[in-house]
Amino acid sequence: MPVEHPAKEDAEAWAELALNGPDGAPLTAPDPTRAADFVGYFEACGAWCDREARRVPLSPDVHRLARWGASLWRFEAALCRTLNGGRA
Repeated sequence: MPVEHPAKEDAEAWAELALNGPDGAPLTAPDPTRAADFVGYFEACGAWCDREARRVPLSPDVHRLARWGASLWRFEAALCRTLNGGRA
């Protein structure tokens, strides 16, 4: 993702751990001191995908992929917020 953000590496590492654990394992909450940074990074990635979806010319397939990417990043932001007790 071409989004530069100070929390990029840590946020992506947390998402990898939280979303790719063994089946049935509880999701891992983010470090409470970093959750807001992680949410900021995920939302910035979603905004980048939105901008890409609005660029012209895009094929319908690329447009759908950009929208799907934006949804995925926003899901990670919401998950991070939720696992942090609704704060971030």
